[in-house]
Amino acid sequence: MKKIYERMVDIDRRLRGKGYPNSVSPYNPQPHVSNAEAFVEERLRAEIALLPKRKNRLNAFYEEQKFWIWAIGIILVIVGIIIRFFV
Repeated sequence: MKKIYERMVDIDRRLRGKGYPNSVSPYNPQPHVSNAEAFVEERLRAEIALLPKRKNRLNAFYEEQKFWIWAIGIILVIVGIIIRFFV
């Protein structure tokens, strides 16, 4: 971004100096640079905050297969109870 503002200062001096850039003092773009950098940083933080949080693989698998995990667990409990009573 620094090159952009350097180029802007050069073009400004040429335009204000009517072809004689050394006859005009260079414009200090530092306040604008600081504002632009602050805007970009704020926007970047906002965009990062909007990203969905990553779940680990085990949690994602559980969320996708919740029915089967519960069904297998219930079946295993029932089989365990039956074996307990009949053996």
